[in-house]
Amino acid sequence: LKIAPDISAAIVGWVAADMATHSDFAIDAASRIRLQQVIAREPDNQRGLWLLGISDFQQQDFAAATAHWRHLHGLLETGSPMQKAVADKIAVAESMASARPSERGAR
Repeated sequence: LKIAPDISAAIVGWVAADMATHSDFAIDAASRIRLQQVIAREPDNQRGLWLLGISDFQQQDFAAATAHWRHLHGLLETGSPMQKAVADKIAVAESMASARPSERGAR
């Protein structure tokens, strides 16, 4: 990243590689910030959207994960295996969101 700190493909590749070094595949705060910067510059960056959705999911922000993955879903070829995989992840995130007790009910 020192050589290409502003190249989205390099940043996203670095985040994916860093994630693979963790036993739980966690995306840390610094990597998350980098992904957010990529998406701010390139809102349709498919790998960035995928990884940012994973980060949201890991933080149990299922609504944000769903939003990022829905955007990604719309960018993918209709009916492709990748689009189906993303649709499956959206369904899981929506299920997790609906399974969470509401904040209002917990008060």
